[in-house]
Amino acid sequence: MVNLREEMYAGLDQIQDKEFDVFTALLNIFNKNKLRYFVTGGTVLGANFYQNFIPYDDDIDVALVREDYNKFIEILYHELPEEYRVQHYTLNSDFKYTIVRVENTSIDITEVSDPDQKISHPSIDIAPLDGTPSGNISRKFFFARLLILRGVLTGCYADSINMNKDRSVKDKVLIHSLKIGGRIFKLIVNPTKVKQRIDKILSRHSFDSSPLIGTYMGAYRSKEMLPKWVWGSGKQYEFRNLTINGPENTEAYIKLLYGGFRELTDDEVFKARHYVIKERAKMK
Repeated sequence: MVNLREEMYAGLDQIQDKEFDVFTALLNIFNKNKLRYFVTGGTVLGANFYQNFIPYDDDIDVALVREDYNKFIEILYHELPEEYRVQHYTLNSDFKYTIVRVENTSIDITEVSDPDQKISHPSIDIAPLDGTPSGNISRKFFFARLLILRGVLTGCYADSINMNKDRSVKDKVLIHSLKIGGRIFKLIVNPTKVKQRIDKILSRHSFDSSPLIGTYMGAYRSKEMLPKWVWGSGKQYEFRNLTINGPENTEAYIKLLYGGFRELTDDEVFKARHYVIKERAKMK
């Protein structure tokens, strides 16, 4: 009988290894072409505390300064090995996110949150690193516009939200309303144009001249926009056998974004998994 701990970590090392292969290929392109990148999110935690993935994590978070992000998606992604597939809404109109996703197609996995359990692959998401307006009032207006557009985009893809996850009654009612509204959104809204609008707004404020820098379309929205001094010029971290670039002020980054760091409980680890290997998904 498979116990909880075995179930939590089953296939995780294989997924991590495949993502690390993609990461290595990406860093070769970034370094060769002098693209400015930072590892972000859980990858900062992993590099800082483990010099590796967080033991229970199954993704790598990377951001490119917007100008270099554009160079990558317009030209440089062609330098990746053939077995790595690049997803972006400009390349595939069905891709629902605003980021770039680079998939390692050598194994099949499924996203835990996908109610349809469609086949996916170990991948790395690359987000653009953008700035914000300088004034407080203009910044509030900036975030408000983005929040509205983000809500519209969520409505367009409401059918893909997993209703089986543990949620409050309030959240379930909201999601149910989004699913109903989503059918209307699809009739009157073009998701690609919404993504283009979001990118246009975010692109107006550069990394070099903005007081706050970050990846607004991440899970924490405006909370991910951190003071420029947190990012600085970057700092070298060790990650497995690689030397990588991350935020210059690690302690401030972790405190401002997460409030601190602690290891998850077994129950939290089980709920935190993003992906499972496809063969195991079929068995459940």
